[in-house]
Amino acid sequence: MASRPAVQARARARRRDVRADILNSARSLLAEVPFADLSIDMVMAAAGRSRTIFYRHFDDRQQLLLALLEELGGEMTALGQDWTQESAGQVILRLREDLGGLVDIWVRNGSLMRALAAAAAQDPEVDAMYHALANRFVAIIGERIKADIASRASTVANGTETARALVWMTERYLSECFGRGPAAVPPETAKKTLGDIWVRAIYGISPDC
Repeated sequence: MASRPAVQARARARRRDVRADILNSARSLLAEVPFADLSIDMVMAAAGRSRTIFYRHFDDRQQLLLALLEELGGEMTALGQDWTQESAGQVILRLREDLGGLVDIWVRNGSLMRALAAAAAQDPEVDAMYHALANRFVAIIGERIKADIASRASTVANGTETARALVWMTERYLSECFGRGPAAVPPETAKKTLGDIWVRAIYGISPDC
Protein backbone atom coordinates (compact mmCIF):
# COMPACT_ATOMS: atom_id res chain seq x y z
CA MET A 1 0.00 0.00 0.00
CA ALA A 2 1.33 3.42 -1.00
CA SER A 3 2.34 5.79 1.75
CA ARG A 4 0.31 8.90 2.42
CA PRO A 5 3.04 11.24 1.00
CA ALA A 6 3.16 9.13 -2.18
CA VAL A 7 -0.61 9.31 -2.59
CA GLN A 8 -0.55 13.08 -2.04
CA ALA A 9 2.26 13.48 -4.56
CA ARG A 10 0.27 11.57 -7.19
CA ALA A 11 -2.80 13.70 -6.46
CA ARG A 12 -0.80 16.90 -6.92
CA ALA A 13 0.66 15.58 -10.18
CA ARG A 14 -2.84 14.72 -11.47
CA ARG A 15 -4.05 18.19 -10.54
CA ARG A 16 -1.14 19.80 -12.40
CA ASP A 17 -1.84 17.64 -15.44
CA VAL A 18 -5.54 18.55 -15.49
CA ARG A 19 -4.74 22.26 -15.13
CA ALA A 20 -2.21 22.01 -17.97
CA ASP A 21 -4.80 20.27 -20.17
CA ILE A 22 -7.29 23.07 -19.57
CA LEU A 23 -4.72 25.78 -20.33
CA ASN A 24 -3.52 24.01 -23.48
CA SER A 25 -7.10 23.57 -24.71
CA ALA A 26 -7.86 27.24 -24.15
CA ARG A 27 -4.67 28.25 -25.94
CA SER A 28 -5.53 26.09 -28.96
CA LEU A 29 -9.11 27.35 -29.13
CA LEU A 30 -7.98 30.97 -29.05
CA ALA A 31 -6.30 30.34 -32.39
CA GLU A 32 -9.79 29.77 -33.82
CA VAL A 33 -12.22 31.96 -31.85
CA PRO A 34 -12.01 35.36 -30.11
CA PHE A 35 -11.82 35.34 -26.33
CA ALA A 36 -15.24 37.02 -26.17
CA ASP A 37 -16.74 33.91 -27.84
CA LEU A 38 -14.75 31.36 -25.87
CA SER A 39 -16.95 29.53 -23.38
CA ILE A 40 -16.00 27.33 -20.47
CA ASP A 41 -17.99 24.50 -22.08
CA MET A 42 -15.88 24.80 -25.24
CA VAL A 43 -12.64 24.67 -23.27
CA MET A 44 -13.68 21.67 -21.21
CA ALA A 45 -15.02 19.79 -24.22
CA ALA A 46 -11.66 20.28 -25.93
CA ALA A 47 -9.91 19.10 -22.76
CA GLY A 48 -12.19 16.04 -22.60
CA ARG A 49 -13.35 16.88 -19.08
CA SER A 50 -16.52 18.03 -17.38
CA ARG A 51 -17.42 21.65 -16.71
CA THR A 52 -17.39 21.07 -12.95
CA ILE A 53 -13.68 20.21 -13.08
CA PHE A 54 -12.97 23.69 -14.48
CA TYR A 55 -14.08 25.28 -11.21
CA ARG A 56 -11.64 23.18 -9.23
CA HIS A 57 -8.85 25.11 -10.96
CA PHE A 58 -10.27 28.48 -12.01
CA ASP A 59 -13.02 30.77 -10.80
CA ASP A 60 -13.95 32.06 -14.26
CA ARG A 61 -12.70 32.76 -17.79
CA GLN A 62 -10.81 35.84 -16.64
CA GLN A 63 -8.74 33.80 -14.18
CA LEU A 64 -8.03 31.31 -16.97
CA LEU A 65 -6.75 34.13 -19.18
CA LEU A 66 -4.62 35.52 -16.36
CA ALA A 67 -3.07 32.08 -15.86
CA LEU A 68 -2.16 31.96 -19.56
CA LEU A 69 -0.62 35.42 -19.27
CA GLU A 70 1.40 34.33 -16.25
CA GLU A 71 2.80 31.38 -18.20
CA LEU A 72 3.84 33.64 -21.05
CA GLY A 73 5.32 36.10 -18.61
CA GLY A 74 7.55 33.40 -17.17
CA GLU A 75 8.90 32.53 -20.62
CA MET A 76 9.57 36.15 -21.52
CA THR A 77 11.20 37.03 -18.22
CA ALA A 78 13.52 34.04 -18.50
CA LEU A 79 14.74 35.34 -21.86
CA GLY A 80 15.45 38.78 -20.45
CA GLN A 81 17.38 37.32 -17.55
CA ASP A 82 19.51 35.23 -19.91
CA TRP A 83 20.74 38.37 -21.65
CA THR A 84 21.25 40.44 -18.50
CA GLN A 85 23.46 37.75 -16.98
CA GLU A 86 25.67 37.28 -20.05
CA SER A 87 29.33 38.27 -19.99
CA ALA A 88 30.37 41.46 -21.78
CA GLY A 89 32.08 39.58 -24.61
CA GLN A 90 28.94 37.66 -25.58
CA VAL A 91 26.26 40.18 -24.71
CA ILE A 92 25.32 41.22 -28.26
CA LEU A 93 25.11 37.63 -29.49
CA ARG A 94 22.95 36.69 -26.49
CA LEU A 95 20.75 39.76 -27.01
CA ARG A 96 20.07 38.74 -30.60
CA GLU A 97 19.38 35.15 -29.57
CA ASP A 98 16.94 36.18 -26.86
CA LEU A 99 15.11 38.62 -29.11
CA GLY A 100 14.78 35.72 -31.53
CA GLY A 101 13.30 33.65 -28.72
CA LEU A 102 10.84 36.46 -28.01
CA VAL A 103 9.74 36.46 -31.64
CA ASP A 104 9.24 32.68 -31.45
CA ILE A 105 6.99 33.13 -28.41
CA TRP A 106 4.83 35.59 -30.34
CA VAL A 107 4.71 33.34 -33.41
CA ARG A 108 3.46 30.45 -31.26
CA ASN A 109 1.06 32.57 -29.21
CA GLY A 110 -0.13 35.29 -31.58
CA SER A 111 -3.80 34.42 -31.09
CA LEU A 112 -3.38 34.39 -27.31
CA MET A 113 -1.64 37.75 -27.35
CA ARG A 114 -4.48 39.11 -29.47
CA ALA A 115 -6.99 37.81 -26.90
CA LEU A 116 -5.00 39.36 -24.06
CA ALA A 117 -4.89 42.73 -25.81
CA ALA A 118 -8.65 42.65 -26.38
CA ALA A 119 -9.34 41.64 -22.78
CA ALA A 120 -6.95 44.25 -21.39
CA ALA A 121 -8.88 46.98 -23.21
CA GLN A 122 -12.03 46.01 -21.30
CA ASP A 123 -10.81 44.48 -18.05
CA PRO A 124 -8.71 46.55 -15.59
CA GLU A 125 -7.31 43.44 -13.88
CA VAL A 126 -6.03 41.93 -17.12
CA ASP A 127 -4.67 45.33 -18.17
CA ALA A 128 -2.88 45.76 -14.83
CA MET A 129 -1.31 42.31 -15.05
CA TYR A 130 -0.22 42.87 -18.66
CA HIS A 131 1.46 46.13 -17.69
CA ALA A 132 3.02 44.52 -14.62
CA LEU A 133 4.59 41.90 -16.91
CA ALA A 134 5.91 44.59 -19.24
CA ASN A 135 7.26 46.63 -16.33
CA ARG A 136 9.02 43.55 -14.94
CA PHE A 137 10.68 43.13 -18.32
CA VAL A 138 11.58 46.84 -18.40
CA ALA A 139 13.20 46.56 -14.98
CA ILE A 140 15.33 43.57 -16.00
CA ILE A 141 16.45 45.19 -19.26
CA GLY A 142 17.00 48.54 -17.57
CA GLU A 143 19.42 47.04 -15.05
CA ARG A 144 21.50 45.51 -17.84
CA ILE A 145 21.65 48.79 -19.74
CA LYS A 146 22.64 50.66 -16.56
CA ALA A 147 25.48 48.19 -16.07
CA ASP A 148 26.56 48.75 -19.67
CA ILE A 149 26.47 52.52 -19.13
CA ALA A 150 28.63 52.12 -16.02
CA SER A 151 31.16 50.02 -17.96
CA ARG A 152 31.01 52.48 -20.88
CA ALA A 153 29.74 49.78 -23.24
CA SER A 154 26.67 51.97 -23.81
CA THR A 155 26.36 55.73 -24.07
CA VAL A 156 22.58 56.08 -23.67
CA ALA A 157 21.50 58.72 -21.17
CA ASN A 158 18.91 56.78 -19.18
CA GLY A 159 18.93 53.00 -18.86
CA THR A 160 15.40 52.63 -17.51
CA GLU A 161 13.74 54.86 -20.10
CA THR A 162 15.72 53.31 -22.93
CA ALA A 163 14.50 49.91 -21.74
CA ARG A 164 10.91 51.16 -21.50
CA ALA A 165 11.01 52.56 -25.04
CA LEU A 166 12.54 49.40 -26.49
CA VAL A 167 10.18 47.02 -24.67
CA TRP A 168 6.99 48.86 -25.68
CA MET A 169 8.22 49.42 -29.23
CA THR A 170 8.94 45.70 -29.46
CA GLU A 171 5.54 44.78 -28.01
CA ARG A 172 3.74 46.95 -30.58
CA TYR A 173 5.89 45.68 -33.46
CA LEU A 174 5.33 42.02 -32.57
CA SER A 175 1.63 42.65 -32.06
CA GLU A 176 1.37 44.09 -35.55
CA CYS A 177 3.46 41.28 -37.07
CA PHE A 178 2.04 38.24 -35.29
CA GLY A 179 -0.95 39.25 -33.17
CA ARG A 180 -3.44 40.19 -35.86
CA GLY A 181 -3.92 36.96 -37.79
CA PRO A 182 -1.53 35.58 -40.43
CA ALA A 183 2.07 36.70 -39.91
CA ALA A 184 2.77 40.05 -41.57
CA VAL A 185 6.48 39.28 -42.03
CA PRO A 186 8.63 36.14 -41.87
CA PRO A 187 9.87 35.46 -38.32
CA GLU A 188 13.51 35.68 -39.41
CA THR A 189 12.90 39.18 -40.76
CA ALA A 190 11.38 40.25 -37.45
CA LYS A 191 14.33 38.76 -35.53
CA LYS A 192 16.88 40.59 -37.68
CA THR A 193 14.96 43.86 -37.51
CA LEU A 194 14.60 43.84 -33.73
CA GLY A 195 18.19 42.74 -33.21
CA ASP A 196 19.47 45.59 -35.39
CA ILE A 197 17.34 48.18 -33.57
CA TRP A 198 18.30 47.04 -30.06
CA VAL A 199 22.02 46.74 -30.84
CA ARG A 200 22.11 50.17 -32.48
CA ALA A 201 20.02 51.80 -29.73
CA ILE A 202 21.95 50.38 -26.76
CA TYR A 203 25.48 49.97 -28.07
CA GLY A 204 25.58 52.44 -30.98
CA ILE A 205 27.43 50.06 -33.25
CA SER A 206 26.79 48.52 -36.64
CA PRO A 207 23.77 46.19 -36.73
CA ASP A 208 26.01 43.61 -38.43
CA CYS A 209 27.93 43.11 -35.17
